[in-house]
Amino acid sequence: SDRRHTGEYIGELSNAACARWRSTHGMTDSLRVNQEPLLLYEVRNAKVAEGFKNNRLSLEDWSINNQSVALLTPLANASQYLEGKNYTTSNLVIPSMYGCIELLHPNAAVRQPWDGKLLKPKDLRPEVTEGRQVLYDDMVRRWKTEISTELKRFYFIATICDPRQQGLTFPGVSQEERLEAHEWFEAEYDSLWNTSAPEEPSVPALAPAASASLPVPALAPAASASASLGSFVDFMASVAHLQAPVPAQVSRVKSEAHRYLELPAAPMNTDPLEWWAANEINFPALSVMARQYLGVPATSASAERLFSLAGRAFDDLRQCMKEEMLEILMWARINKEKRQRD
Repeated sequence: SDRRHTGEYIGELSNAACARWRSTHGMTDSLRVNQEPLLLYEVRNAKVAEGFKNNRLSLEDWSINNQSVALLTPLANASQYLEGKNYTTSNLVIPSMYGCIELLHPNAAVRQPWDGKLLKPKDLRPEVTEGRQVLYDDMVRRWKTEISTELKRFYFIATICDPRQQGLTFPGVSQEERLEAHEWFEAEYDSLWNTSAPEEPSVPALAPAASASLPVPALAPAASASASLGSFVDFMASVAHLQAPVPAQVSRVKSEAHRYLELPAAPMNTDPLEWWAANEINFPALSVMARQYLGVPATSASAERLFSLAGRAFDDLRQCMKEEMLEILMWARINKEKRQRD
């Protein structure tokens, strides 16, 4: 086929199907690894094949290719992380995608992973800059502007369930998103997982005569149950201040979700599931919710691996095998892999 600029190829793939960045990275990185032997072959063989001569890369093409590898490496790594089967993955979606968006920003530097060299935006070839802009716009559209509220809510709650990043302090998250995500997290816990009944505020009784003679502040309508409770407490406190020398006493108990958000972040080498197992006694209800969210895989890679495993087990020489035997073979293979990892 005719030689094509890698930067243009990246841009076309981004418009057609942005999920192709990993295969594009594999293609460009394979060229980078083989750059030296290809150049040596060209130098040592003056009479090279006509097809090789017509499609060989110039120095500018090699520069475009190698810069494209550096640009796509973080996205390829993120894809690999999200396809993992030996660790939780749903909690990695937002940090990975937001991190990729930050690295794709037109003003961000690009690091070459093979030598650590940092490329400034002005050092990038125009073709690579153009492809980078297309990828950046597409990622922002998919993960910032057009993502559904339900999906965004799920991924943020899953991220908060990871004790290493419940504060959402990684790059790319705005303060508004952080506050909204924490509200989602606490609302999810309170609505479905909170098993403890909230204590009622204790307020001194009001004297009838005093209440008839003193002005009463107006109570604005609240937008939610939690806001309504807070407004009610403030209202009663102001009334008590007018009528009695002793202010109202309110008994509040922090929920498991609230106490969890106040904890410092766990070290990055912490296993989230092991952390919840160790802290289950402190968060009995919240730990169940966290395991539900962390147990959801980020991609279908694990299921596709099972289909591949079934295809290898049910081969041409085993067409008469019964379903029970296929199930036993698959369980044996899966458990064998697990023992090897352990």
